[in-house]
Amino acid sequence: MRIELAGGTVTSDGYVNGQVTVARAIGDWHMPGVKGFNDTWPVIAEPEIRSLELSEVDEFLLLGCDGLWDVFTSSAAVDFARRQLREHNYPERCSKALIEEALKRNAQDNITVITLCFQAEAPPDVTVVERSTIRKLILKVIVATGP
Repeated sequence: MRIELAGGTVTSDGYVNGQVTVARAIGDWHMPGVKGFNDTWPVIAEPEIRSLELSEVDEFLLLGCDGLWDVFTSSAAVDFARRQLREHNYPERCSKALIEEALKRNAQDNITVITLCFQAEAPPDVTVVERSTIRKLILKVIVATGP
């Protein structure tokens, strides 16, 4: 919405004015008509800031530039990082492994990754339960307790 209000466009594949896939950037002054000093430009340097209260279930934070996100979905990057941290629990090695994997996936842009762990111990195993299993469990509870 902010980009359109500033006279910019976002293509269906996420490019602002057909040039970059980010709405906020530091540098990139080579993009005339896209990057400016205030919110009247489609791409701005002012960060979007959110404050979140962490809980004990929060494991880690991945910060990455568009070179990473061009070849990883958020969930795929989290899954990859979780596997790395479970293997060795070193954030720096995890970041390097993400960069190496992005290069293997033919990333075409520069790649920056920072992994910040919130816990001293490695992330726990995550169990994924199939929907059909959940439905069966719900049906068993309904049958056992009545509607």
